[in-house]
Formats: sequence, structure tokens, C-alpha cells
Amino acid sequence: MKIKVLSLGGSLNKKLWSISTTVRNPYRILEFARIIKQFEGCKWDEENQIKYQIELIRNRIYGYGNPQFINSLDPNLKKNFNDPDYELSYKEAEKILLFKNYKDPSMRGRQSINPLKKMGLVYVDNKGTLILTELMDYLESNEFDLSNFFFKSFLKWQYPNPLSKTCSDEEIFNIIPFICTLHLIRRVNELCVIGEKKPKGISKLEFSIFVMSLINYKEINKKADDLMDFRRSLYEKETYNDKRNYVSSYMKTYLKEFTNLKHMKDYSDNTIRYFRLTKYIMIRGGGYYIDLEPRREIELSQLLRKYSGEAKKISESSYTDYISNINKPELPWKSKSNLSKILAKINEEIRECSDELAIPLKEFNIKGNAEELEIIVDEARDYRFELQNKIAKNKLQNIDYISELIKDLENISNSEMSPSIQLEYLCNKAMVVINDAVSISPNYPKGDDNKPTYTAPANVPDIECFYNSFNTIVEVTMLKNRQQWYNEGQPVMRHLRNFEDKYKKESYCIFIAPYLHQDTLSTFWISVKYEYKGIPQRIVPITINQFIDLLKFIIDLKEKKLSINHKTYRLLLDNIINCKDSVNDYSKWSNNIKNIFDEWKKEIVNEA
Repeated sequence: MKIKVLSLGGSLNKKLWSISTTVRNPYRILEFARIIKQFEGCKWDEENQIKYQIELIRNRIYGYGNPQFINSLDPNLKKNFNDPDYELSYKEAEKILLFKNYKDPSMRGRQSINPLKKMGLVYVDNKGTLILTELMDYLESNEFDLSNFFFKSFLKWQYPNPLSKTCSDEEIFNIIPFICTLHLIRRVNELCVIGEKKPKGISKLEFSIFVMSLINYKEINKKADDLMDFRRSLYEKETYNDKRNYVSSYMKTYLKEFTNLKHMKDYSDNTIRYFRLTKYIMIRGGGYYIDLEPRREIELSQLLRKYSGEAKKISESSYTDYISNINKPELPWKSKSNLSKILAKINEEIRECSDELAIPLKEFNIKGNAEELEIIVDEARDYRFELQNKIAKNKLQNIDYISELIKDLENISNSEMSPSIQLEYLCNKAMVVINDAVSISPNYPKGDDNKPTYTAPANVPDIECFYNSFNTIVEVTMLKNRQQWYNEGQPVMRHLRNFEDKYKKESYCIFIAPYLHQDTLSTFWISVKYEYKGIPQRIVPITINQFIDLLKFIIDLKEKKLSINHKTYRLLLDNIINCKDSVNDYSKWSNNIKNIFDEWKKEIVNEA
């Protein structure tokens, strides 16, 4: 249910807490951090704040791919900025910033550094000098793990915060948001069990109202009671309009003391996106509910037993040392006995997977000291993922599962999960269905449930597919307008070329979108017909509906006890690529793809 929230004002200085929305893509934290290194030891004054923002623009970390930022630019600036192969000069990037005519351009630099300060990567000392912390070294080390980085940061991030003036009133704010979120979800689940209801976590709407307004750890139980009352009352409303009106009225009353409600949904969505990366919460119920990760039950129990969610009373310097130390806080399960329990639980899950697959059991021995057991636990989790993938592959060969996959793709725009994340997830499963691939490897980060926590990083393909005689990458997007070309045109071609160079094997790219924008098609046409960096490429652009037609054909074949292998699949790809020789523009090439599909399907059936 989508509710428009307006700022209502209030008598107290209460605010919804939030993870900065400056960096919505968690991976970009690393890019912002890479640029800030240039300013280590410099005075963090207005001059360097502006320079930092210019460098973010010059490196296409800020503004690139954002039509709202780009459209108002001078045509020449826009042309060069949109071309990722064009190396912007500092002067050109400065012109772009000046052209935006910001009232206070230095403020943009201060906003851009805020997420780095919040994560403990940098701070400004009492002399106004920018200091990089030890945590910056961790980002570049062989031990770096994105999930561990966010998990450790969120265990320490608190309000009031010695490094921030936001939510600083100690009489109002006393919270470690991540810990309190876990406590609140657990308490709601406990209340469901007490009320003989199946626990399911909390909905996205409930998250927006009750998690984002939880500003003191002492309120956790009260918030849980309020949430359950809200849920019961909402359930009793019979029509959509009744529900909508109830939610709107409830929020006006319940959140009346908060002053920053306008961006509540943005705050909530961003928080879920980041918290999900820790692997301690999961998305369920078709993407609508946020719950605790059951595969981390032992860790969660001990974590919540040790930490109440109360903020530390700590000085600015001590807090800086604390939040920038990747080894803090000490995790309560990092003992031999606790790690043994965790490994025993994973072994139990491995046994269940092995029984389902009817394969010999491989157990991981519970022996060694705590450090050795940590390594074994990670290895066991990796093996569990491998078995989960095999089970998923077996299930996906079933016609009912393929039909469900098609239905999910047809309703992708209405997915409760982010449609972009959902599309990568569904296309990964679909590639497993199609033929006898050696392996299908998505690059999105995964939780313990083997589902994506976010989309693939920007510098790699979304999905990598390996076959006996060739390879492919799959790139997907939910973008439909010209922004599709901004975000996907050059990056897709670059990913394919890097993939070709890495594996030294003939490679294709399957590009899937709801709609193929003419600028995207034109770019790919040039790459296929002529060249990209001197060599033609094999890019097959198709719509989601065309991809669905392929899956429906797979079902038809299965009903006839037939299938396709990677060789016949490659024939389809080659036919689409080779069509370039008989047409003279990208629109005819794209329009012919349906006919090529139809002819290929006839050939498959006739030859069978």
C-alpha cells in the first residue's frame, strides 16, 4: 500500500533517523572512499569540499546516469559527461558543477562525505584536518568483505552520535538503530507466537512507521505492541480505500511529533537496502516482509542477549577509534563452543540438502581452535550455497516452477522486492532452466537464503554463463527511457569486452529490458555491425516479453519430452547476430528478432 507522507510538524525536536540517502547504492561507498583519499591530511574547508565534489563528478561517481542532473547541462558538457570513454578534465568537471548553479556548492561536498564519516572511514580532527581511519585500509585488504563491513559498522552506529549534530538530543535519542531493529522484529515475532499467529517479521509499511520512529531503545516493547495493534486494526478494514484511509489517519496521529516525515519512505527503503547487506535480516512474503535470518539464529540470539540497543556514552575521539576498528565490537559467538554450535547447525542443513539431492553426505569437522573454526564455518556456508544451487536447479526443471518463474517475470513491475533486484534474480534462475550450461554465476551479493541482497556491482556483468564451447554474460535493467542508454550502453559493451579478454573464449551478451530504447539499440547495433574498440561484439538485445516467450517454448518442449542444449541455444544467438548482414539499420535488426525466434523454434521442433 503506497501512502503519500507530508511533513506534519510537531512540538518536539523528534526526527526519524536515517542512513544517508546521498549514496543509495551501497557499492558506491567504496567509490566515494577511493576519491576522498586524495584529500588525506588536507584542511576540510570549503575549497576542498568543492574540489572533492568536482573529483566525484570528474570520475562519474556523482551525477552520471542521472537525467535530473544531466538534462540541464550545456550540450557540450552533457555530451562529454555522457561518454564514459571520454576522460573528463578537472576544468570540465568544475564547469559542470558551476553550471548547476548551486547556492552553496561546498555543501555538496559535505553531503558526499557524510556517509564515509558515518561508516567510520574518515573524520575531521579538531584542527579541521581530514583524517583517514584504519578502516580505509580494510577496504583495500584481501580480507575485505562488504557484508562484514556494513555489519560491523551498523553494530556501532548510534544516536546521539558524537560525530553528528543530527538527532543529538540525549533526552530524546538513545539508540543503536540496527540492534534495535533486530530487537523489534524479534519481539513482534514473539507476540505473534503468543497470539497463536505465524511469525512473519514486519511489513515494509510497518518498518516505515515503527522502525524509523524508534528513537530510544527503551521503547522497543511499546513499539512492538503498537505495531501489533496497528496490524490488527488494518486487517479488520475490508476495502482498499478503508485501509488506505486508516493508514493515513494513523500516521498523522502516531507520527505527529516528528518533523521530517516528507522523506520517510526514502529513509525506510534505504535502511532496508543497507541492513539487508549484513545478512542478518531477510526479505520474505514476495518481498513484502522483513524478518530475521533464521540461518543466523544462534548468532542473533547471542547478539541480542548481549546488546540492548542502548547508545554508548562516549567522547568524539573514543567513538572515532571505536567505529573505525573492524575488530570491534567483540562478537559474542566468537568462541570455540559457540562456533561449534553454529557449525553443527550448518551441518544439519547440509544433511537435509544432501538427502534431498540423494548424494553422499559431506560434513565439516567440528575441531580446532576458534580461529580455525571460523574458517571452517565459512567453508561450510559456501558448500551449503552450492547444494542450495543444485536443489534450485533441479526444481527449476519442473514445468510448474518454470510457469511460476514466467508469472513472476510478467509481474516484475509489481514486485514487492526492488524490481531491479528481482529481475537479476529471476533471469539467473531462467538461465539455469534454458539448457545444459556448465555453470551460471550471478554477481549479485547473496544472503544465507541464497537470494540477492542487492544488484550486481557496477564494474562486473550481472550474470556470467559458462558453456562447453562458448560463454555469455547477461545484463538486465528495468530502465525504459533514455536513462537506459546512459546507464547501460557503454558499460554493457565494456563488461563484454572485459569478459572476452578474461576467458579468451567466444562470448555473447544477452541484454534484457522491459523496452529497448532506440539510443541503446543504436549503440549496440554499431558494436555488432562494426566494432567496439576495434572489434565487433555479439550482443543480443531482447525484451522481457521475448525472454518470457523463450521460457514458454522451453515448457512446450518439456511437455513433448524434448529440450535444447547449448549448441542449439547458440544457433539462436548467432542467427540474431548474423541478421546484421541483411539489414541496414538498428530498427530493422531489432524488429527481425521476433521472426528469428519463430524460425528457430520451428527448426527445433522439426528436427526433433
